[in-house]
Amino acid sequence: MAVAGNLCLQGDDARPGDAPPDATRFLGWLNLAARQRMLSQRIGLLLLLAAEPGPAQGGHRDTFAAAVEDFAAAHRTLMDGDADAEVRLATPRVLAVWADGSPSARTRVDAFVREARQFIADLAEGRPIQILRRETFVAETCSDVLAVMDRIARAVEADLADRARRRSEDRRLSTERLDAAARDIAAARYARRLASDAEIAAVHAGA
Repeated sequence: MAVAGNLCLQGDDARPGDAPPDATRFLGWLNLAARQRMLSQRIGLLLLLAAEPGPAQGGHRDTFAAAVEDFAAAHRTLMDGDADAEVRLATPRVLAVWADGSPSARTRVDAFVREARQFIADLAEGRPIQILRRETFVAETCSDVLAVMDRIARAVEADLADRARRRSEDRRLSTERLDAAARDIAAARYARRLASDAEIAAVHAGA
């Protein structure tokens, strides 16, 4: 999805007019990344339940499918941005996490979604899912996604902390500038008063 408007871009990716998101947006992304951690593990558990024949299998299958699509939608938001606000999470820290590894973390999470959707299709068609295949997905793929989303959450936390420090420093510098301006104004007024007093004294001296 092409994203226009105010993107959260920094460094070499920055463009004229780009504006970073506010703290509320960062907190929203942090909550979303943390939720993705939990959801990746829930998807693994739901797959094991959905793959077991029985009277509850249909319900587990639907719940599994819904969880996968929920994860996929949140992943799109984290990667491509909020379509309404036209802002995406693309700070250097976050981009470094997505690019890390071979294949990259983003590629692995994309593969996680594709594989989970294949499980949905298999279950819908009544195709059996081999025990080794689903256990590998749960033990390896879900665990890897958990680690990736944990790193994304930590990167967002660090960005949020940096933003708070910058704002604190900006406020400090602003206060210092205001104090300096007040001192300059006071000094200028004092100088004008001295000049005025000198003029008055000169007039009196010449009288």
